[in-house]
Parts: sequence; C-alpha cells; structure tokens
Amino acid sequence: MRAQLAHFADLVGSRITVQGPAVRLNAAAAQAIGLALHELATNAGEYGALSVDAGCVDVVWRLDSDIFAMSWTERKGPPVSQPKRRGFGSTVVDSMVKQTVNGEVQLDYISSGVVWNMSCPAAKRWSGAPSTRTRSLPRCRLLLPRATRSAAVAGTDGA
Repeated sequence: MRAQLAHFADLVGSRITVQGPAVRLNAAAAQAIGLALHELATNAGEYGALSVDAGCVDVVWRLDSDIFAMSWTERKGPPVSQPKRRGFGSTVVDSMVKQTVNGEVQLDYISSGVVWNMSCPAAKRWSGAPSTRTRSLPRCRLLLPRATRSAAVAGTDGA
C-alpha cells in the first residue's frame, strides 16, 4: 500500500485515509491490486480528489468471513464524469483485477469523485495465513511481496 501511495506519502493520515487489517496477499493478487491502486492514485493526483487542496481519498479493506473487499473513495474533488473511452488505466483497475483475483470490481464516476470497489474470495489470495488484527494509521498497511512491489512500481514509472 505504501509503495502505491509513495508519491502522496505526505498526505497519508490527513487527506488520504488508509484503514484495514494487516493482510498478506499472494504475488498475483498483490501485483494486480497494487497496479490498480497506483493507477487510481495517479489519476486522483492528476484529475481527481488529490488534484485540489480540499480533496480526500479513503482506502479501506476488510476480510468478511471468506471474502476480501477493498474500496477507494474520492471526495471533495472536482466533478468527475464517465470517460468517453476505455483506456489502459480502465483495464488495469477493472478487467485485470477481476481476472487475476477471480472477483468483482465496480468503478463508479459519481459527482463527488471516483469510487472503486473490489471483492473476491479470500481463500486463494493469501500468502500464508491472514491476520485478523486491525490497525489504524500510521501502521496500517496492505503487505505486498517485495518483488511485486518493485515490479509494480518499476512497471508503471513514466506512465
């Protein structure tokens, strides 16, 4: 999580709220979700909630029984609308995540900001046993395998 929001590290805890239990995803799920978060953060910084001083983003994930769910909610940003075309970014935050985690993704462009929701079966997404302990900022994080963090960040630099 920290790697995907690194460009906005100074906003985490003030304009970016991050909350959820410590979980360790397998490499494929971590890479797909990490790339989606990177794309959402980049777009929020260029066009969305993080492009204006009052804008905020809430990133929340939870483990409910056998379902892992995550959401990205922008608020107090400039008005947003559905893009006229689907580009690579839409594929990253929607189709790629759905296919990789065998889950559901909903991407909404509401007037207050972009809302992204993802849910998937938890059973095959973990690397080791999941932790059920919930932490609050600043220690709360989604743990991505080191190689995946580097590959995800390196693979999207300059985009």
